Amino acid sequence: MARTKCVVELSGTSRRPILAAPGMRLRALFQGVELRRQLPDAELEVAALAYDSRKVVPGGAFFAIHGEKLDGNRFVANALERGAAAIVSEQPRPAKLPTHVAWVEVVEVRKALAIASANFFGRPAEALKLTGITGTNGKTTTAYLIDSILRRAGRRTGLFGTIQYRTPSATFPATTTTPQSLDLQAYFAQ
Repeated sequence: MARTKCVVELSGTSRRPILAAPGMRLRALFQGVELRRQLPDAELEVAALAYDSRKVVPGGAFFAIHGEKLDGNRFVANALERGAAAIVSEQPRPAKLPTHVAWVEVVEVRKALAIASANFFGRPAEALKLTGITGTNGKTTTAYLIDSILRRAGRRTGLFGTIQYRTPSATFPATTTTPQSLDLQAYFAQ
């Protein structure tokens, strides 16, 4: 299936990207994801993905991630108020959930987000050459040196680190050392 380029806009003063791409059916979105239960409506088309309930758009899917401080399942009602068509969670479907909402019960919601994000954006990382830099000291310097060498050689590069996230078309201030999988896939699609 042909995919169009994703759109990345800057939102308000937070300068966090708003990510959008063409819709995708649940069957294709969750291909490769380990489910606890069969997909509720495999043909349902999802308009967008979100792991933050405040960023859910009508027809979107909300991934209820359980983090260190907050449990995304506490924000399902907020996602529904914003028009979520699907909720993805490790928890069983709540009895009071409206019947028109697809509840996708997965084994690991964070892993499900990573796989679904890659599927949603057309698996862009598969077409890229990626270099990861690890260690205690010098990662930022090394990343900028490699980036500079590659750009001088005429290559299109992206850079993700503690200072900034940069794609060939835009630069964003780094909000975390490593973006969430959804954000990374959207950046990779550029």
